[in-house]
Amino acid sequence: MAATPAAGDRTASVPSDDVTPVSPLPPAVEASAPAAPDTSSAPTVFDAADRDDIGLIGTSPFTDGYRIENIPVAAFSNEAADVDAERARFESIAHGVGLQSWNIKSAAWVFDEAPFVDVPPVAVAEAWQMWLFSDPLPNREASAALEDVLTPVLAALNGVEWVLDQKNASTLGAFASRALMPLASDELASAIAARASEPLPPVMVAYDSSPSDDFVHAAILRPGDTEVIAALDAWNPRDHAHGNPSVHDHLGHLLLYPTVPQRVAAFRRWGLEFAQDTKTTTLSAWIHATGREGLTCILDSLEAGSAPFAEGLVELAGAMLTGPGRQRSSSML
Repeated sequence: MAATPAAGDRTASVPSDDVTPVSPLPPAVEASAPAAPDTSSAPTVFDAADRDDIGLIGTSPFTDGYRIENIPVAAFSNEAADVDAERARFESIAHGVGLQSWNIKSAAWVFDEAPFVDVPPVAVAEAWQMWLFSDPLPNREASAALEDVLTPVLAALNGVEWVLDQKNASTLGAFASRALMPLASDELASAIAARASEPLPPVMVAYDSSPSDDFVHAAILRPGDTEVIAALDAWNPRDHAHGNPSVHDHLGHLLLYPTVPQRVAAFRRWGLEFAQDTKTTTLSAWIHATGREGLTCILDSLEAGSAPFAEGLVELAGAMLTGPGRQRSSSML
């Protein structure tokens, strides 16, 4: 997802206040064993035990979107914009953590809590965008923000419709923005439903055999679809790459698998590794999508990297798990 929003409508649409009351259930006619509840349409949620077990912090509906089996739901914030209070909160929860990539030191924001659990007021979103990309991080040459942080910011600035428009989203941004689907207009919801029934594009780009973003954008609308899984199972990027392919280029395809064991198995089958081009948002999305099982894949990549890169990867992963600078951070790996 682009770091700076394009010009356009900078006001997020406001949901209707009209609420249709739900009629109470009629009293039972006779005493009998209760029928099994209908869970066919019930949202799938994160396994809280798995998430809490590794001390994962900063979870939100937008990070929930990285697990395609989940149905994340965000809302519009109903709190008044208080930029001064938000600045104090930003300074309290935001920390810069570095990652050595080849000879370049880069920095990324990590947070002690989720920056947003809903779409913020426009004034708050404008302030966060400035802080994320204007505030210098000490002793670092660059800064980056996470898709699950940018998604609600851009939804406030450019509107939900703009964010959900596929041409505006990166692959990871498309996963994070799934939390905005309940806020889509009826017209857009119908258009998205129509796209979900269109034929799947090829899993890779024909001219260079690279992973196809078009495939991810189409498949993400069909969670758990057997045709999607079959296409992924029949493909192995090692057949088209020189050396081990990186997670950064293939994460969108990995996250299309509907279970954690499938995602981890594909990671190993495809010979992926967290290489020198690892981005902060890649690491964050993988941890949120796989929990403890996914940590073993990070461990396997440490031996393949240079010492500075491995140390930075451990520091960054630890900060995402338990917070920057805490004693438990590195020990989780």
